[in-house]
Amino acid sequence: MHETTGDYTLETLDDHRKLTTQVARDLGIVRDAASELGLDEVTERTTELLRRTQEQVFRIAVVGEFKRGKSTLINALLGREVLPADVLPCSATLNRVTYGLKPSVKLRFKPDADGNEREETIGIDELEAWVTKLTPESEQQAADVREAVVSYPVRYCRDKADIIDTPGLNDDANMTDVTMAVLPTVDAAVLVILAQSPFSNYEADFLNRLMTHDMGRVLFVVNRMDEIRRAKDKVRVLDVIRGRIKKAVATRAAELHGEGSAEAAALVAQLGEPRIFGVSGADALDGKLEDDPDLLARSGFPEFEEALERFLTMERGLVALTLLADTTASSASKVHSMLAIRRGAIQLEATKFESVWAENQMRLTELNSDYQAELRRMDRAAAELADTLRPMARRLGDRMVSEAGEVIDAYPLDAEAIDKDRVEDTQKKMMAAISQRLQALGRIEAERLNEQIQKGMVAEIERLQGFSQKLTESLRAIEVDFQPEVERDEQNDMDVLAGGLFGLSGMFAGGGLGGAFVGYRVAGLEGAAVGGVTGVAVGAGTTLGLVILATTIGLPITWPVALPILAVAGLTATFGGKKVVESVFSGRRVDKFREAMKDGTLRALETQGPARARALAAGIDEQVETAFITLREHVEGELGAAIRTTKATLEQLHTQRTRSEAEQTRDLADLTRLEDRLRTIETANRDLLCALKENA
Repeated sequence: MHETTGDYTLETLDDHRKLTTQVARDLGIVRDAASELGLDEVTERTTELLRRTQEQVFRIAVVGEFKRGKSTLINALLGREVLPADVLPCSATLNRVTYGLKPSVKLRFKPDADGNEREETIGIDELEAWVTKLTPESEQQAADVREAVVSYPVRYCRDKADIIDTPGLNDDANMTDVTMAVLPTVDAAVLVILAQSPFSNYEADFLNRLMTHDMGRVLFVVNRMDEIRRAKDKVRVLDVIRGRIKKAVATRAAELHGEGSAEAAALVAQLGEPRIFGVSGADALDGKLEDDPDLLARSGFPEFEEALERFLTMERGLVALTLLADTTASSASKVHSMLAIRRGAIQLEATKFESVWAENQMRLTELNSDYQAELRRMDRAAAELADTLRPMARRLGDRMVSEAGEVIDAYPLDAEAIDKDRVEDTQKKMMAAISQRLQALGRIEAERLNEQIQKGMVAEIERLQGFSQKLTESLRAIEVDFQPEVERDEQNDMDVLAGGLFGLSGMFAGGGLGGAFVGYRVAGLEGAAVGGVTGVAVGAGTTLGLVILATTIGLPITWPVALPILAVAGLTATFGGKKVVESVFSGRRVDKFREAMKDGTLRALETQGPARARALAAGIDEQVETAFITLREHVEGELGAAIRTTKATLEQLHTQRTRSEAEQTRDLADLTRLEDRLRTIETANRDLLCALKENA
């Protein structure tokens, strides 16, 4: 028999893995007990969580421009030369390094015209031919590769995480888009910056394209610091980068909440200081390969490695472990309550049993009626939220027109730029500038919309806490009703103790909803650093809490950015073309050209406005519906399941009253032993929750 021990150290990924394994074993015991008792819904939910826990692996994306030393940095983390370094990438291909006993590469190809996907396994020595520009042939054959999964017997991936090598940010737009698309699915992103060219335009654009909840997951590594000779110059480089990052964060906060607002200041404070590390990836790799601890120490790499591990352990891992322990404790409590009812029912004499059984059937009917009313309130809240947000779609159209006009007015033009040999190129550049501004507007509006959806969901969870508490108390009362009088005082004392540990979750029905709040509170203490699995209290910067809420109630990991970029991306590609040029070029007058560009562009925006607003409104409806349907399913699986499970248990007990006295005596002994075991598991995991809260 195993129950979680009292050693709750959580400093490394090994600690996290050890505790996760212990809690998962406890949850397995709870799952088996629920299955034995025929508690199907508890069995299904605990089985699903165990599956997710077993499949869980941290994912680290390494991001940066070409020739920043990304592959060398990855090889330094791995301690082996696994990926080809300093060779031009040839396509928008992700290289994912994962653990495998035998070195090999699985190529996953892009879907063909019929939507079919295929895979091909190659040797590790063939990787360069598929992901680099070694030859024209290799460049052509790699064009269809979506992802190369590199399996390698390297300890880092076995013990810590998968590492994803992303396409260079400055290779082409498609490669940058692939990199941005993978970020919502990873636990941490490492942006590699060159010390000799700190924080380029591409790197600044990368930060600008991030959602706020993504920023907290980025660690900044300034590579090739060994090539800067003077110590004060090294400090200066890091300070310059830190200042630019903080400026980008402050700009985003002002865009979201208004310049100088308290909300913007709170968001900046929550994001905190950027994590910046000066390293030499080459020295770190050589230090590991040559077993030279002095060279490794001089590389600055150990500090970065420790910070990355601490981030994964204390921020990403802490939330996942908290949710696992909370679910284990609450599930143990549910099964324990059903055991107590069964044990008490065996000990009640027949007449008393019938009276208690009938009374509590009525109580469950009333509870179910109240529960159905809560679900209807949730549905109304979703509809009201969608109604509130739809006007944002209409307002966006006006802002797009206004900001497009500002870009055209501010664009630098002279007679040479609109010469007939250059005018088309000038027009394309203006359109690109407009597109960039509108896409930035789209990202900000997407964050605002997602923030409002999150606030609406959290408001529903807070409202449901009242019903959750009522349900908890009612189900406890049912348990007490079936107990002999001599045990009731003792049980009441235990209820008070257990319920006081986590007032948000409760001992029975509130576990799942409480889990969301446990996650919020724990992650909130860490601020934006928890990033994609992050959470903060409702208020300023609630965008940072999107994924912790998504993780808790089972939304897809990419949910916070699932809302399209507000139908803006690529929009300006349809504006103008040669038509605008031909209609405006009647001489070399700059003002005429600017006026015609504005007229054509704004007319196109206004013409497409109604269709765009409808598409955006539909996107808002879909986002709200997805979020609230998932929340509803979570509530049904926690609160609704509690009612259904208790009702099924009472009906089963009523059927089994005809068993012999010998059978009942044997059952009583088995139930008592299992109760003691589950009580131990529940107590141990609640102790772990307290320890994790202190760690936060």
